[in-house]
Amino acid sequence: MTQYPSEREPESEQRDDFTVMAELVSEPATGTPGRPRNRLSIGGIVSWLVVIAITVGIIALVATTQQVVSETVGGDATSGDLLQVQLAGKMLVGQKELMATVEQVLGTEAEIETETIEEAIDRANRGTFEQQLACVVLTNELLGADEALEMLSDLDERVIKHDFKPSENQSILHDGVTNIVNACVDDSFDDATLSIEEEELLGEKMGWIGRLATVPAASGKTVMREEVVSEAMTSAVIASLAFLGGLVALLAGFVLAVRTIRSWKQGEFEGRFDNREGVHNIYIETFAIWLVYFFGIQFAIGSWVDAMGFDPLVVSPVIMFSSLIALVWPVIRGIPFSQVRQDIGWTSTKPLQDFFAAPVGYLATIPLVLITLLVIFSVSGLGMQSGAPAATEEFSRGQSVSHPLQEYVGESSAYVVLWVILSACVAAPIVEETVFRGILYRHLRDVTAHWRVTATVAFSSLVNAFIFAAIHPQGVMWIPVLGSLAVGFSLMREWRRSLYPSMIMHAIHNGLVTCLMFTIL
Repeated sequence: MTQYPSEREPESEQRDDFTVMAELVSEPATGTPGRPRNRLSIGGIVSWLVVIAITVGIIALVATTQQVVSETVGGDATSGDLLQVQLAGKMLVGQKELMATVEQVLGTEAEIETETIEEAIDRANRGTFEQQLACVVLTNELLGADEALEMLSDLDERVIKHDFKPSENQSILHDGVTNIVNACVDDSFDDATLSIEEEELLGEKMGWIGRLATVPAASGKTVMREEVVSEAMTSAVIASLAFLGGLVALLAGFVLAVRTIRSWKQGEFEGRFDNREGVHNIYIETFAIWLVYFFGIQFAIGSWVDAMGFDPLVVSPVIMFSSLIALVWPVIRGIPFSQVRQDIGWTSTKPLQDFFAAPVGYLATIPLVLITLLVIFSVSGLGMQSGAPAATEEFSRGQSVSHPLQEYVGESSAYVVLWVILSACVAAPIVEETVFRGILYRHLRDVTAHWRVTATVAFSSLVNAFIFAAIHPQGVMWIPVLGSLAVGFSLMREWRRSLYPSMIMHAIHNGLVTCLMFTIL
């Protein structure tokens, strides 16, 4: 087997530790003068064909699945189907109670405008039967029982018009909400208003909104009601603090981004990434092997996991970590594992600086993500403006963009929280950064090493980002957003040479999103 020399220590390691990012200037890439171009071998070409086929296949599969799910009518809604209306409900009820508290303490008039509440409920009043029942509950809480009764009558008319057949659980939920609204209209709510089955099913199937439905203001259940309402107030406070924190982070990110661009133009940045000759084909082969294993094992054991009763939440990190067995391939092909570690960035000569570089890099990436989000929402808003859904779409789930882990957000048990954090904040950053910013980015930078530095870094970052985003289950619309994050991870890899800072960046992002969802929802 061919043995490869150890990677040389770049001269940049002797420079000031605060020189950062890649030296994106119009100069040829450094390396051995007159060296041959790193061309793709037959194995490299075949590997790229496999990568392209799997990437396109995943995009098509996710898009098709989302479309099929969005057109599905009937069947009990999942917790994921109710996330939007749960969030809207908690924010509206929480803000209303907070304003009432402010008004009581300060003696100044403070309340949410009725028009604002109506618009928010109207936006959420579509989709599954349970979603629309949830909007009836919110209307009863925020606008009054008469308006809720009118909305419930409209819902019943549409059920008849579209010949919708509620499931057994949906019928029980409907009866429970109807009894609550009628009792609030007549001011006759008592312990006999709801059956035990109705009360339990409301809490089980409709979460926080279901519990809110069972303790309206007219119920007299003061202690239980305060508990439900205080949960909404807590969520509203956390959301407000998160918004303010986001603004501060965004401002800091813009400052860092502007400073980075200015320093780059002045030629003050020097990257620590070293190109390697003769190994790039091995690494695209390794990446292709990882893709085949990672998705193949999920399809292969998917039905078996369900049949054996294993929790997919537990299986997910096991699959992710096991997929790193793909790193055996470059060793088999003759690269010592010590060299593989250097090639993919599993090393760090300045660990403390790498650690503190991660949050700085994440802040500098936030403006790019925000700009991408604004563009996506603007385009989708222009392209998705519509009135009431067509007859064939009534009570369908609607086009949703979500991650499978969101189905667990409604559960707050220590077991669920532990495994979601392990999957999203530990397994995903380690495995995905190793594979994308380690293996794939190494191949892309080496195969384009004869290009100018600006071109090779831009090309490698963008291709890496697209494939990374495309294989995620959120769907086509979120590819630019996830891709913008991935570009930041790639530039961190370019800057620090080590993979550890991008892993920390990835963990910071996933941790913030996961914790925010658990605390608010």
